[in-house]
Amino acid sequence: MPPSSLPASPACTHAEPVQPGTAGRQDGDAFRTELIAAVSHDLRTALTTVLGALQTIARPELAPADPDLAALFSSALGQAQKMRRLLDELAAAASPDERPLLPQDLARLIREAADDDPVTVEMPADLAPAHLSGPGLRRALAGILRGVRVRAPARVAVADDHGDCRITVGAAGDDPPPVPQSTARLVAAMGGHIEETTDGAVPSLRLTFPGALQALSG
Repeated sequence: MPPSSLPASPACTHAEPVQPGTAGRQDGDAFRTELIAAVSHDLRTALTTVLGALQTIARPELAPADPDLAALFSSALGQAQKMRRLLDELAAAASPDERPLLPQDLARLIREAADDDPVTVEMPADLAPAHLSGPGLRRALAGILRGVRVRAPARVAVADDHGDCRITVGAAGDDPPPVPQSTARLVAAMGGHIEETTDGAVPSLRLTFPGALQALSG
């Protein structure tokens, strides 16, 4: 008697082909996301203890009488607060649910990127939300603004160019601010590009992110 043939399983019949390496990449991405979140949490816990101690020492009644030592503690406190912001960026970058940036978010982000140096921020109040990575944009602007702070207070203007998010950075000088290679790579990874331009006779850099400005649906 010939062997009876079994009907093909519907699950097998309609299975989608798996691209080589796809599952491994997805597992690797999930692992890195979880690892970054876990390490960020542990680092933030340790940093909270360090910040608490430095903030206590910085209180007027406990501040060192030696001005050099007081300045050292103040500098350490400032760097610890910067580390906390960087950890927040790391945790946000690992989150898949990052929300669009509203105008007030962009303004705050630009000032944080300036690292407390003077900066003038200009943008329309009715600017559409920017669908960009906040930590990525902050890092990119920080790289550019580091080259500006040795000259004069920077000016950062955000504009809507037919849905493209256009960010112009300029300061006094004969040349536009320098662009670190890491910043150029980061902007490119975010789908944007950087070009030199002249804004009101001031040599400037313009970051453009095509289609990044979109109104929130619903």
